[in-house]
Amino acid sequence: MPSNADQPAHSSSSATSSAVAIAAFEDYIPRVFDWAYRLTRNRDTSMDIVQDVFLKWRRQCENAAPERPEAWLRTVTARRVFELSRSSRLRLVARGDSLDKEIAGDPPLPGPDANALRDDVFAALERLTDSQRDVVLAKVMDERTFAAIAIDFEVSVSTVKTHYLRGLRTLRDALSPRWKDE
Repeated sequence: MPSNADQPAHSSSSATSSAVAIAAFEDYIPRVFDWAYRLTRNRDTSMDIVQDVFLKWRRQCENAAPERPEAWLRTVTARRVFELSRSSRLRLVARGDSLDKEIAGDPPLPGPDANALRDDVFAALERLTDSQRDVVLAKVMDERTFAAIAIDFEVSVSTVKTHYLRGLRTLRDALSPRWKDE
């Protein structure tokens, strides 16, 4: 008959790994929030996304912690934002208010078309493949080098450049009919 002496050790080990996962995630909360906010322009939605990403992080860490946590978190955050954008119960774009803009520290876009431009950029980002979007967001939002992105996603630098250039071409094609003079 198996002894119950193994159970406390197992639950203690599980509790320890859970605590380590939580502590590791806490270091990234500001970054995850920033990524979500820059895409949604809504503080409450961004906090909900941070919670969703944390739950995925915790589940992932039960198996094995990601080798490149920042890249993993950026990818999961962006994919969650775009997943929610497709939901009929949530509209993400054009919901920012002046308080949120001040908190993020981003200067407001000039002109009356700022919300329309933001909506169009978001819609254009939705047209990208997941790989293209991951690379474009890493390059543009985090100012990562092609070499760093290649390491993050475990692909060659030339593959990263290809995703980036194809992503930019798709964005340009999607935005140029309306914004070519801007």
